[in-house]
Amino acid sequence: MRRLAWSFVAVLLSLPLCAAEVAPPSNIVGGLRRVSFLGAALGPETGAVTIAAAVPGSTAEKIGLQAGDVVVSLDGKAVADPAALIGAIAKKHAGDPVTLVIRRGSETLTKEGNVRALPLELQADYDIDYGNIEAGGAKRRIIVTRPKSAGKHPAVLLIGGIGCYSLDGLLRPAELRHPYAKILDALTRAGYVTMRVEKSGMGDSEGPPCSDPRADFELEAAGYAAGLKQLDAMDSVDSKNLFIFAHSIGPLIAARIVPAHPVRGIAVAETIGTSWIEYDLTNVRRQLLLSGMSYDDVERRMRQHEICAHRYYAEKQTPEQILASNKTCAADLEAPAPYTYMQQVGALDLAAAWKKIDAPLLLFYGTADFVTDDYQHRYLRDMVNAFHPGHATYVEIEGMDHGLTLAGTQKASLEGKAPAPFAQRLLDEMLRFFNGLRI
Repeated sequence: MRRLAWSFVAVLLSLPLCAAEVAPPSNIVGGLRRVSFLGAALGPETGAVTIAAAVPGSTAEKIGLQAGDVVVSLDGKAVADPAALIGAIAKKHAGDPVTLVIRRGSETLTKEGNVRALPLELQADYDIDYGNIEAGGAKRRIIVTRPKSAGKHPAVLLIGGIGCYSLDGLLRPAELRHPYAKILDALTRAGYVTMRVEKSGMGDSEGPPCSDPRADFELEAAGYAAGLKQLDAMDSVDSKNLFIFAHSIGPLIAARIVPAHPVRGIAVAETIGTSWIEYDLTNVRRQLLLSGMSYDDVERRMRQHEICAHRYYAEKQTPEQILASNKTCAADLEAPAPYTYMQQVGALDLAAAWKKIDAPLLLFYGTADFVTDDYQHRYLRDMVNAFHPGHATYVEIEGMDHGLTLAGTQKASLEGKAPAPFAQRLLDEMLRFFNGLRI
């Protein structure tokens, strides 16, 4: 049986670029080579990758793609679906060569050229800067938003969820669809500087690919630690009013880095407070039941999962070692991050970390989140308040899911049948919390 999803991945695969899109930037921006983009709307047909339209100024237009073209191969490799085409282009950097074989009517044509740089984010009402920090001997992309008004401003570091994805492009579209985009945009309009740190090997970032075992939890945390330090030192930032918003696994990173670099306040959403192994067992059981599995089958499944999880997290065996003796563990080892990352998460002592943090904490849990539960958040609240009385506040948002949208129920979110609106209350409460702490 395939294991159900257990972690939120804030994936930004391909935001649409409108016909009025500005020309791509130079190949090097903020000290890093710019990632490339195809710039084509792809048709809805199954079994073929069809170009519906080419965006002006894009790679697709530059090499001569037209509506109706069917992509056969890229750089000599067959293209099976739109995701494969987008993914292959995304691995290139601006200026790299590309060769596409296409079918146009009865003809087979070869189109060659150099990929163009992904357009930078652009908003008229505030500034967006591209820079970099260093982590693990490699440069990582940072993206900073700044109010246009002069002087120093409070600032927020956004720490996102687990998985391999890029956050570049969130603030480029006219319509801010992603929950992170809505949060970043609103914070900046409210007078805050914000920063995002790209993951290793994602977007413009150098370093090992995010899925590589070298890209472990400590490396990701090092990137955020460097970002927090640089954010604090910026001329436009009031270092007395530095905040963090952390989502999903992000609060674990916050707990790892804040003891060495204190902040004024921390807001967290949809996370955990217990050890990872305890969370994992509860989470898998919850999702199996939500999927409709009978209780007796769930308990049989859980006994197997517990054995596999113990070898993975407690004994720290590699997936290869585990599968060599028990192939039934394959589904239990599925994860959106390398095994090195997951095992480091499994070894975290969250109580010891939060005990060192003397900053007010606002915790959000949405009742439609099937990835975690209210107990994890209440436990974290009680833990922090035991160490630092009155520091932690818990807010429960009815109908919010792990993706920070109003899905209604856990089952509806798990099934993902329809797009859900952003949970505006989370943003309103977070702004009230940050504003109330400013000095």
